Amino acid sequence: MDSNSTRERRLAEIAAMQAGLFTIAQAVTVGFSRQTIMRRQRSGQWTAITQRVLRPSIAPPLDWRGRLLAEQLSTSAIVAAESALALYGVLAEPAIDHFVVTRSKRNLGRYIVHSTRQLPGFDIWTYAGFRVTSPVRSILLAAERMESAELADLITTCAARRLIWIEGLLRRAHELDSRWRVGCARVITAVDAVHPEAQRLRNDWEQAVLAALSDASLPEPRINYRLHVGGRWRELDFAWPEQRIDLEFDGFDPHASTRAVFDDDRSRQNDLVAAGWKVFRITSTTMSTGIQAALVPLAAQLRCPTVIPHME
Repeated sequence: MDSNSTRERRLAEIAAMQAGLFTIAQAVTVGFSRQTIMRRQRSGQWTAITQRVLRPSIAPPLDWRGRLLAEQLSTSAIVAAESALALYGVLAEPAIDHFVVTRSKRNLGRYIVHSTRQLPGFDIWTYAGFRVTSPVRSILLAAERMESAELADLITTCAARRLIWIEGLLRRAHELDSRWRVGCARVITAVDAVHPEAQRLRNDWEQAVLAALSDASLPEPRINYRLHVGGRWRELDFAWPEQRIDLEFDGFDPHASTRAVFDDDRSRQNDLVAAGWKVFRITSTTMSTGIQAALVPLAAQLRCPTVIPHME
């Protein structure tokens, strides 16, 4: 294989890992001269996406992630705040992207830039091919532009997806709190509005059920409550132990379900009923088509004044 083919192959391998992008420095490293790089740009073979970042002109249009990566390759900035949270999948793609740079770096004119003298290593993650601020630091940065209820929902979502531990978020907010970091104070306030057991949520569906229970003004449940029943330890999705009421969420995933899981679930319900528990069930379809109506029988039982003595 001749040297030209080798450098073309090596550059293609780099670009394949970077959404079709490569930097001038990377092209030089694999063997392209700066004169060749300039000639290919003038001929239209390569197109400059941002300063020092190129790609083949025949490539399809860049999506949001591609544009974000181009800016990161150009500046070595760290994707931050709402942009990082969008990469984590807990927020929508923002209209304007956010980056963190050290104060010795130049500003990025088209973006919101958060400058810092030093960003500790534990505040920087590598995620989906990007260098990003950690979920905790991203929340603290994004909180400056969020309403309290929206911020509490974001914290709950991140906790349910195990991106953060709420105690750790609160501790970091106190560590960084100052009059220049408005987001820290907002997070400290917002945590008070988060369900005390939100960290026990296991997925977005459980978060949605919890929100529906709150909207219906029902008493706060215990989340993934552990109970010894039928000779075994069980976890109840949403439990009100004083009244022996359990609400279970049933998703539908025929590939994840097995006969053994199906049988164990029915045995579990029988054990609960035998121990005096009332078991209510809600499905993903119900969540989409009429959650409040589905909660009416549960609400009637929870609002009943009779309290059953609870035995662990």
